[in-house]
Amino acid sequence: MRAHTRVIYLVVAGLTIACGRTTPDAGSDTGSAAATPTTVPMIVSVTCTIQKSPPQLTVVANGEVPTGGWTGGTLTRRVYVAAPVDSIWEYDFVATPPSGMATQMITPITAQDTWADYPAQSVVGVRVFGEGTGTKEVRLSACTPQ
Repeated sequence: MRAHTRVIYLVVAGLTIACGRTTPDAGSDTGSAAATPTTVPMIVSVTCTIQKSPPQLTVVANGEVPTGGWTGGTLTRRVYVAAPVDSIWEYDFVATPPSGMATQMITPITAQDTWADYPAQSVVGVRVFGEGTGTKEVRLSACTPQ
């Protein structure tokens, strides 16, 4: 083998190592396992709409995640034995992060929950939790009527 060809092979091998594998090992997991939903880091805004008949409350949360590829944004209403003392009902905003490579940029994500037959007399507002201080609250008086 000539020295020139050997250098080319070494360069190609080095680039392959630097860029990572292009094919999975035989018998390895190819990422088929689903990632676990995670709390969205930042809640940007929370809005709501009230429909009178039939009575329902729709909550929409907009957040930001650190990379692209997040899916399944969901607002999960917290379950209470009795209505909250402050009448502010709470939600957790969760989504599934990417299981593989993803774009490295802050990306918007949205989730919505429609609460049919919500207890209007015991709801003053809603609070949506993200990670840490990533929490936003909206009063029903600020909701858009329909």
